[in-house]
Amino acid sequence: MKIDWWDKRCIVCVRQRDTGQEGRQTTRGHVIPESIGGRLWSPFLCKDCNSKMGTLEDKLLGDVSVIGVVEQLLPELPPKVGLNIHSRAGYFRDDEQHGRLYAKPRRDDGGLELSTMDEKTRRDEDVRAEVRKKLRAASVADDQIKAKLAEYDAASPGQEFEIVPGERVRKPISVAGQAFSRTWDEPIVPAVVPLGIAYLFLACCIREEIYEARFDAVREVLLQTIGGAADAASKWTIDWLRTPDVPVAALHGLAFEEVGGEATVRVVIFRWLVWRVHFPMLEPPMKRTHYSRYLETGDEDANLGHIVRA
Repeated sequence: MKIDWWDKRCIVCVRQRDTGQEGRQTTRGHVIPESIGGRLWSPFLCKDCNSKMGTLEDKLLGDVSVIGVVEQLLPELPPKVGLNIHSRAGYFRDDEQHGRLYAKPRRDDGGLELSTMDEKTRRDEDVRAEVRKKLRAASVADDQIKAKLAEYDAASPGQEFEIVPGERVRKPISVAGQAFSRTWDEPIVPAVVPLGIAYLFLACCIREEIYEARFDAVREVLLQTIGGAADAASKWTIDWLRTPDVPVAALHGLAFEEVGGEATVRVVIFRWLVWRVHFPMLEPPMKRTHYSRYLETGDEDANLGHIVRA
């Protein structure tokens, strides 16, 4: 869903866009990151800010809770979204012969592959290709190459294999049929990510008011963070909520609403992860404004009309 934008200033750095300078081009600013299934966007960010905000918001995909939820929802999610997030999950196995092994899901099919890329844990197809390449480089006949590859295929995992005299490789360990456990050691998304999402949605709701000086503090936090200040958003009032009684779902939501007499934006990811971001400099709306995105069907629902505040 596109929100039209007429002002030529970026809503983060407030510089003029489309000036011909590199980095000032107008780009699509997705409110919820597109990589997690977001579709609400507006052309209100310059290229520089959009790129840096995108890198920051990409941390949402690696959040330990987001990964855990996605593992439950994989059949309902578009593969580009589900498998991309799932590939960031960490798994481990304590093997009697080889010690602790770590693995991650592949992005193409979700199957596990070892992630510690040493001699024992390279991909089997890569090692096999190396064997073929070295045999060809040694001018070995095709029928002998075929026989040598069959010998390689029959080798045991972890076994050393002689390609030609003086050239050896080790057959990689196979994870097929092996049970791995989750590491659950992924990071927690930093507070600035829900703040950034909330700010972009707020702009969709209040339009040109977003440029007013009272929002300078929000912009300063965002600019400091994308500039490298990791804890710039730590003092912003954000309620980190979890909804244990609500089942996870392939649904994202946003709402501009009044809570405790303050204007807030509620950010909901997969219906279960919720952040309530406070904007005390703004009068609360008299009517709740919302946006929902259903990832399984692609449907969107919103009432992003004129906002009335007291």
